[in-house]
Amino acid sequence: MTSTMNGPSQRPKAGFAVVLGANEIASAIAVHLYKRNWSTLLSHDPDPPVIRRRMSFHDALFDDAAEVEGVHGVYAERSLDIGPLLATGDCVAVTRLHSSISSHSVPSIC
Repeated sequence: MTSTMNGPSQRPKAGFAVVLGANEIASAIAVHLYKRNWSTLLSHDPDPPVIRRRMSFHDALFDDAAEVEGVHGVYAERSLDIGPLLATGDCVAVTRLHSSISSHSVPSIC
């Protein structure tokens, strides 16, 4: 999915945040962070259910369109995909919860 949103990508990023989960609450937090110019990664935990899927970035895990309040969620299959995806500034990244994702394996984008 490619977005043409131009907002936050034009300014230096405020920081990098990892939100554990991709349900509606985690998605609301990601939208809040994104709108305040944070590079944001959502990491899906497979155990908790997602009740309101259209109000979350959960569908991005299956390469489906995922949009919450005008913010696009895009699936990052590998940890190496996260940096380039967030560097575009036009989406939040969504990935599955893996122990391989750590501060050492995520490329610098800030």
